[in-house]
Amino acid sequence: MYYLFTILGLISTWLFIPVIFSSIANLDFLPKLSAIISNIFILGNTIPKYRILGPAWSLEVEIQFYLIFPLFAYIISKMKNSLAIILTFLLTSLGAYLYFKDQVEFNASPYIYLFLFGALVYKYKIKFTPKIEKLSAILFLLLLGSQYLVPQLHKHFMEEKSFYYFSVTLILIISVIPILINSVYVPTNSRDKILGELSYIIYLSHWVWIQPYYAIVWSHPADYSNFTKLTYATGVLILTAASSYLAFLYIDRPIEGMRHKWVSSKKNKY
Repeated sequence: MYYLFTILGLISTWLFIPVIFSSIANLDFLPKLSAIISNIFILGNTIPKYRILGPAWSLEVEIQFYLIFPLFAYIISKMKNSLAIILTFLLTSLGAYLYFKDQVEFNASPYIYLFLFGALVYKYKIKFTPKIEKLSAILFLLLLGSQYLVPQLHKHFMEEKSFYYFSVTLILIISVIPILINSVYVPTNSRDKILGELSYIIYLSHWVWIQPYYAIVWSHPADYSNFTKLTYATGVLILTAASSYLAFLYIDRPIEGMRHKWVSSKKNKY
């Protein structure tokens, strides 16, 4: 699915933002090779302005985590105190963010604490009380709302590379963890399963349609009325939803069916 939308992203970029291709062509050999390979293999996606699918940086972070997971699991197994584990990795993430502040998207270290919580939930079967869940939701809403309603806070929050931005987002993420963890224990139905599987496709496909919007509207805001901007934005949402559903129905489902069939055949064989 990643490669399908990378191809569509290439077409979209070529049609609406062709300057990216001329910029890559003018690079020296090694940076040019890096830009091409990183878009094919995801890992090593260190040149954001040449990334065909913008959100793919988070896929690289995930792959990096899988590569270091054995060491990660070993450390957790040796540390008996879960609080010590949490503090250790929170400090590690904070230190990594400060060190990689200008390239925080390109490595997994600032996000280690998120993977940590997932591992701890699985290992210790952690679940929060309804009261804590409600308090976490209130904290999340109050903190997020204040960043947009209080002008001075909003100004600092919009500075994405600032320590203030990182601190607030860190607290926001931690505050919502009880809700996310408890949601794991909520029984799912077929609709939830479909929405979960669609989310990854939407995550990939939306960038294909944002490129034209960026080139036509976002880059020339003074040329369009608010109604026209809203119309274009609605079109992006509709195209994203439609293309995601079609890809899910006619590509993802058949491939998933073949995969299940292949796995079942191997199970029966052994």
